[in-house]
Amino acid sequence: MRAVIYRFHQSISSFHAWIGKTVSWSVLLLIAVVCIDVVRRYLLRSTSTWIIEAEWYIYSVLFLLAAAYTHVQDRHVRVDLFYDKLTELDRSRINLVGHLVFLLPWSLVMTILCSRYAWSSFLLREGSPNPDGIPVLYLLKAVLAICFFTLLLQSIADILRHVADVARTWKS
Repeated sequence: MRAVIYRFHQSISSFHAWIGKTVSWSVLLLIAVVCIDVVRRYLLRSTSTWIIEAEWYIYSVLFLLAAAYTHVQDRHVRVDLFYDKLTELDRSRINLVGHLVFLLPWSLVMTILCSRYAWSSFLLREGSPNPDGIPVLYLLKAVLAICFFTLLLQSIADILRHVADVARTWKS
């Protein structure tokens, strides 16, 4: 059973690593759009709402879709006064409690709320409130829901792995 859990965890983690590595290439697109905006603003003395919003959209997609990858890589924010000095088993116990108490419920609630938010935005075909803005704001709201769903999946996979890690010591 433990092997199945570890394979499931590896599959979910690999999928999120693939998403993170793929979306990281959008940094190049973001750099290009910012450079175009800077050239237009300072050399041509003009800018457009759509180009500023494009910068926000690209950055948002990058940040949101890379959240689960950041978690897989263990690069998320952690206050670790003692964590580095703990054994692997104690780390698994702390991570299990953290996932069960904080990440799982939070990502579940946010997935539900953001999905409703994105769906109502899609039904309205919500666009930018600014003139000359990007007319597909509902897509960005959908990415927000996807972000929390990927965190939810990763949290479930991590919980199963930590339970398997802790249970392994009970058999010893």
